[in-house]
Amino acid sequence: MANVIVSASGVSSTSTLNSITVGLLLSVAATGTTATSSTGSPALPGAVTTLAVTGNSSTAAVGTVSAVPSQAVPVTGPGLTSSLQTLPQGVATGISATGVVGNAVTQTQLPTTSPLTFTTSKGSTLVTVTHPDHGALTGDTVIISNVGFDSGLYPDLATQLAGEYVITRLNNSTYTFSLTTGAIDGVLNAGEADVQYEISIGLDVSTGGVGWGAGTWGRGAWGSAANITASDAIRLWKQDNFGEDLIFNAVDDSIYYWSAAQGLSTRGKLLTYYASTAPSKARQIAISDRDRHVIAFGATPIGSDILDPLLIRFSSQENAFDWTPTATNTAGDLRLGNGSKIIQAVETRREIIVITDSSVHSMQFIGAPFTLV
Repeated sequence: MANVIVSASGVSSTSTLNSITVGLLLSVAATGTTATSSTGSPALPGAVTTLAVTGNSSTAAVGTVSAVPSQAVPVTGPGLTSSLQTLPQGVATGISATGVVGNAVTQTQLPTTSPLTFTTSKGSTLVTVTHPDHGALTGDTVIISNVGFDSGLYPDLATQLAGEYVITRLNNSTYTFSLTTGAIDGVLNAGEADVQYEISIGLDVSTGGVGWGAGTWGRGAWGSAANITASDAIRLWKQDNFGEDLIFNAVDDSIYYWSAAQGLSTRGKLLTYYASTAPSKARQIAISDRDRHVIAFGATPIGSDILDPLLIRFSSQENAFDWTPTATNTAGDLRLGNGSKIIQAVETRREIIVITDSSVHSMQFIGAPFTLV
């Protein structure tokens, strides 16, 4: 039997062609003289690569030569076998295979387009969430639902992460919470979910500064200067009824509307959910009983989220969701000229008394076109 010389990426061997194994992933070009008898049909494991054989004519075909893949196969394309076609976006990080290509195991993170991702360590209860500009504070409650990972991976972990948790803020982009049991799987910045942040709990005490009234009486010399610092105010809520519905807000914060028709199991929604031109924040919300205007004291102007502590805005009569002034409604606004902020609005039988930090005003409904003055 004639001998054939096979050259494979610099490695050569001389043997009969009854059985040839090339241990490479690359396409192998083999040259030489073909045999005068059949070389057989080797059956070797792995992904099959047909070698191109050139040389003198022969009376038998060379047959098929198979290539055995290396132990670690980096995957950077659509995949080597059909089982790898399901990998997300054609990119797999940390994919390894042993033996036949296609028995792949994901070891690290998966690509995701969600702004919210999870990091867990298998067996640990600590979960780190990355969510840019989440706005939550330590002690706030977050509700996580509809957790998922690419290609449906980690279904048990997805179920485990869904729930209501009290968080610890790390920075404006990340926070942590604890599971009741250790995480079923470990992931790094992976997954996506729907998340709801409950209203910040706020302060239950007022933190004073070092100005007038702070500290003990008589400290220091009479007339001595003192540095004045801003104080953190206690969380206060204002609310009023619009028929059977409820409108409420935290002082200097968002306004919410709760509909009795939706039942007690349904939370109130932002007023701007129902009316995009409604004030997004206010110092106080109230209803004028005689004429049924919804009035926001110390409110945000139309088109702005910056609170004006002296601006008063009111909806159209009998309509809590119509805040854009037109010639056919009674919506409008006015701004007080004295003081730096509205402290309190008090409704009486015929008027609303508006108190600022330096003045007192009376507000009445006189009808269109001046409405409330």
